[in-house]
Amino acid sequence: MNGRNIGVDILKCVAAILITNSHMELLHPKEALATGGAIGNVLFFFCSGFTLFLKPMGRFDNFYKKRIARIYPAVFAWTALTILLFKWDPTVFDMIVHGGGWFVGCIMTHYVFIYFVGKYLARHMYIVAGLSLSLIVVWYLLLDRPDHYNMYGDFSFFRYAYYFPFMLLGAFIGSRAGNKEYTFIGNLLKLIACVLLYYAFLYLSTKYKLIEEVQFLSLIPLLAIPYYFYQWANSSRMKNVYSHKVFGPLIKVVGGLTLEIYIVQHPLFTDKMNALYPLNLVFMFAIVVVVAYLLRCSARLFSQVFDQRDMEWKQIFKLY
Repeated sequence: MNGRNIGVDILKCVAAILITNSHMELLHPKEALATGGAIGNVLFFFCSGFTLFLKPMGRFDNFYKKRIARIYPAVFAWTALTILLFKWDPTVFDMIVHGGGWFVGCIMTHYVFIYFVGKYLARHMYIVAGLSLSLIVVWYLLLDRPDHYNMYGDFSFFRYAYYFPFMLLGAFIGSRAGNKEYTFIGNLLKLIACVLLYYAFLYLSTKYKLIEEVQFLSLIPLLAIPYYFYQWANSSRMKNVYSHKVFGPLIKVVGGLTLEIYIVQHPLFTDKMNALYPLNLVFMFAIVVVVAYLLRCSARLFSQVFDQRDMEWKQIFKLY
């Protein structure tokens, strides 16, 4: 695997950990410790955009069909399992739109826009980025926001808007990246600075009304996080970690299960092991990863059953 994909694998692994941690309010003694969801989300959107621009887009119907074939077998398989295990009784609409949470609907919408950007506007991505960020600002200012509003906790369609620039950033980097050498320490320090600035902005927005009113400016350090994260992940030191006989396979497995981890985690969290804190976090994450792997196997089985080709059982149970 080349250096470009090493960084993406590492980012997806980190995204899976952060996304899971953000939904562990039941497992933490303090809810404030359950953070990182927004950063995990932007890393995943960044990786999605990055990989989409590595090869020609082709026709839209074939492009979108491949995206459906990657995502919805897992959604349908998990829907079937939740009906059996958690007594969920969904409608067809619930299954398609809510089967994988808001995230699936969001990314499937973004695939439509990113296709037309890649197909017709690849040379004008700066203009597209400017227009998308302008839309976010206008939309934010027009929102009927309650007191102590947190834009990253907004469950409206507004989150569809502010996550799109991260997919666009990934597509931009993916279309221009080569086998470059990046520094470990320099990019790590920049990454830490951006993370601290992002959280400082969110903290101050809870204390000062003026900062809350311009909360959209927190997108600036948040956009820089996947940028420097990707460069740090592609440093020679991290490539050595990726090549390690233990850490390398773990990164590939967890990173490859990011979508499934996102889908399965919500019904699995429980406070029954809280007496073991912080070991309960490790145990619950391990459970999430195992269930995510079983879901991926089920999704692959589902896909192959409806495929005219012969069954490939090794492919169904392949780890990465």
